[in-house]
Amino acid sequence: MLEQLKEKVLHIAKKAVDVGLVHERAGNFSAIDRQSGLVAITPSGIPREILDVDGICIVDLDGKLVEGHYKPSSETPMHTCIFKALPWVQGVVHTHSVFATSFAASGKSIPAVTNEMVRFGGEIPLAPYQIPGSLELGTTAVPFLEKHLAVLLEHHGVLTVGESLDEAFMNAVAVEDVAKIAVYSTIIGGPKPLTAEEIDGIKEYKRAAARKG
Repeated sequence: MLEQLKEKVLHIAKKAVDVGLVHERAGNFSAIDRQSGLVAITPSGIPREILDVDGICIVDLDGKLVEGHYKPSSETPMHTCIFKALPWVQGVVHTHSVFATSFAASGKSIPAVTNEMVRFGGEIPLAPYQIPGSLELGTTAVPFLEKHLAVLLEHHGVLTVGESLDEAFMNAVAVEDVAKIAVYSTIIGGPKPLTAEEIDGIKEYKRAAARKG
């Protein structure tokens, strides 16, 4: 199981580079084996192009290295904090994708400008600034992630979660896509966010469609 988890983390870490969410050493990715309570996470400072499955670290929920020859990501406290606080989370993705991080650097949330935002419950919120690598980065983010699956870290980047690492990754892609649309829409007069009523209407439509099968 742990070997499969390491392979999945490696795959997503490299895929994030391929789709432009991160560059070289940036960002960090993790997945948990709930049965053992062990977490597979990317190492600190290793370029993705030379990273192999043996380079993926295994840590416990206290962040202690259990397996691996590299130092775990400096953001390990944030990842383990999320896994402890949100038992349904199986994967965590942290990126510095350009458009979404531009909102974080501006101290702004990403408005709900497309139907895609319904998966996040509306806008992508902004968590107050915390020191990178600190436990507080995780504790501050958790309440937002519990409701929205994604959060901007002020002056830092983007954090997404999912019931699988694949889902967390797709959430990160979706956040960057909608951030790009929000930025481009300012060129032609600014975004027109969905109202709370419109978001609720889409949610109800999806629930009804799911009931019908």
